[in-house]
Amino acid sequence: MTAFTNYSITEREQMSQRLANIRERGYEMSSNMRNIGVTGIAAPIFHGDGSVHAAISLIGPSDRMEPHIERWISMLLQVTQEMSRLHGFS
Repeated sequence: MTAFTNYSITEREQMSQRLANIRERGYEMSSNMRNIGVTGIAAPIFHGDGSVHAAISLIGPSDRMEPHIERWISMLLQVTQEMSRLHGFS
C-alpha cells in the first residue's frame, strides 16, 4: 500500500485490524492519513438485507473537526441509523 503521509497505513495486517475496529464501532475516523490537517468521519447506511447501501462522510480541517469530534460522530450515527431504518434495516 502506498503511504500518502507519515500517518498512512501501509501494512495489510494494520488495515485488517482497522477494518475490524470499524465494523465493531460502526464508523471510521481518520486524521492526516491522506492529507495533513484533514480529518474525516464516515458511517454506512444499511439496506434491509444488511448490505451497505451507501455511506455518509464528513471531512474538514482537523483544527475545526477534532474539538467537536464526539458531537460530529453522534450526529452522523443518528442520521445513518435513521436512514438505515428507512431502508428496512433493523
